[in-house]
Amino acid sequence: MARNKKIPKFSSYEDAGEWLDTHSTADLETTSVHFELSPNFRVQIIDSLNDIEMSIPVDLGLCKQIFHIARKQGVSIELLINRWIQEKVSESIGIASV
Repeated sequence: MARNKKIPKFSSYEDAGEWLDTHSTADLETTSVHFELSPNFRVQIIDSLNDIEMSIPVDLGLCKQIFHIARKQGVSIELLINRWIQEKVSESIGIASV
């Protein structure tokens, strides 16, 4: 594969999976990223196939509590939050939790 190739746009996760199964990502073009650490915790919802991007600020005190609960349960914060959101969505639409 030639150096500095860009990843193509995909119309589905299946198309992306098939492409990744047959191509190396080692030669893909990279982009420099700058970020700063902040006391503000944000839940980011990103789905690049559907152009959905949302950032929801979470109170620092609540973030610390979530961190401790996740650590106590031996799971990542991401997994814990996803579980909680799934439970609430399921309750709201009347579906039993998975």
